Amino acid sequence: MANYTRSEIITIAKTLLDESSDDFWSASQQNDLANMANKKVYRILTRVNPELFLSTKSWTWPSGTESITLTAADYFNEEPYKVLEVAETENNSAPGNGNLPHQRIPIRFTERTKWHHQEWDHRKLAGTISRGYVLQGDKMYVAPIPESDQYIHVAWVPKLSTLINPSDATDGTIEVLNGKAEMFGDAVAYCLAYLMDAKQEGQNKHVTELWYSAVKEMEGQARTRQLQRPRRVVSRRSH
Repeated sequence: MANYTRSEIITIAKTLLDESSDDFWSASQQNDLANMANKKVYRILTRVNPELFLSTKSWTWPSGTESITLTAADYFNEEPYKVLEVAETENNSAPGNGNLPHQRIPIRFTERTKWHHQEWDHRKLAGTISRGYVLQGDKMYVAPIPESDQYIHVAWVPKLSTLINPSDATDGTIEVLNGKAEMFGDAVAYCLAYLMDAKQEGQNKHVTELWYSAVKEMEGQARTRQLQRPRRVVSRRSH
């Protein structure tokens, strides 16, 4: 299932505003506002439920190394928007019953020294090996520093791609929200219409209502998806 493209959300927004031409908003303004709307919706959704945009990556952490540069080709090849979980396994095969992952613990940058001086005996903390990690810009640090290669598995959220093709600004085929969370693609169109309506000093109340309703729906549905769990049905006899 594909998400809306930049051209599609612009068409929807202009339809909502009863504007068929590019006279009131230039094509360049529409593209910039579309990019802004895409960022706004992405930030809301990643705040409420970042797993909507979940990606995974595995690599080998070299022995004797305190930090790696995440933008290197061997790792993310870019600076991540968010890192949700870092785990390590005993060998480089996929996590499984014979290769269970142990979660690394996020710590502050200034706590590294204390962690480096801990006696490293593979003690367990809350069911995980007590090794910590820190994100600092495009770098990831680990403490204590491993004495052998470590096999790392990361759950992360990529940065949002721009809707504007740098080599062809007229290309409107790039999908909103990195092509994910399709159920919220229309929210980007409503946000765009809301931003475009600002030039008209918010005269279109219907557009404002659509956007405010979309925000409530995003926060409600995304949170519901994140918290869903089996429920027990209790039957009581009436007396």
